[in-house]
Amino acid sequence: MMLPAVTIVSTRLLCLLSLFALTLRPVTAHADAPAFISAGEASVAPPVFTGTFGWSFIHIGPNSLISITRLGVFDSGGDGLVNFHPVGLWGNDGTLLASIIVPQGTAAPLVGGFRYVDITPVILPLNGIAIVGAQYSAGDADNVDRPSLAGFAPDITFFNLPFQSAGRFGVGPNLQFPDMVSTIPCGQLCPGPAFLEASFRFDVVPEPSLWLLAFPGALCVFSRFRSRRRRYGQ
Repeated sequence: MMLPAVTIVSTRLLCLLSLFALTLRPVTAHADAPAFISAGEASVAPPVFTGTFGWSFIHIGPNSLISITRLGVFDSGGDGLVNFHPVGLWGNDGTLLASIIVPQGTAAPLVGGFRYVDITPVILPLNGIAIVGAQYSAGDADNVDRPSLAGFAPDITFFNLPFQSAGRFGVGPNLQFPDMVSTIPCGQLCPGPAFLEASFRFDVVPEPSLWLLAFPGALCVFSRFRSRRRRYGQ
């Protein structure tokens, strides 16, 4: 059975328009980007206590959604971790969103100075706030040196309230929610540094509109396949 001429023309037009729209749409997705780039080891040694060292961040865009895919811990020198380290991701309200254990040694992949372990992806919307942190013991051999900050990924930056630091920590022998804010000796009006011993990697989530643009193209391919089968009696 032959398809009506109007149907054939409409299908072809729909296909061409959808492909043209896709070529005009800017591609902003990138694969598994680090939250920040490390510039190596900082000159200031980390404080000594048993607890969770962390920092708070906010998703500022330009992408609407990001998917946090891996959590990691800093490996000074890149020669392997002396101890294993739990790493957690929390919502700003203290809800634990994901946690992993980075094993000792070199089993976890080393990327940009951090050793990462995969997690079930956590979606963070635009202006979403979260906290990442890693657990250390007092005098831990893996926390003699701390990473310095060279720059953030485009979608990420510190989350700082007025007169507060992005540096967060929690005290205790197990993975703790970093509910306290770091300060320097002058007190609460002197924000302290962020604890960058923990980090994460993320993907950009494709916008729904991209799939809507792609759907007519898929419909076109399906329609042409069916018409060919009918033409040749398959």
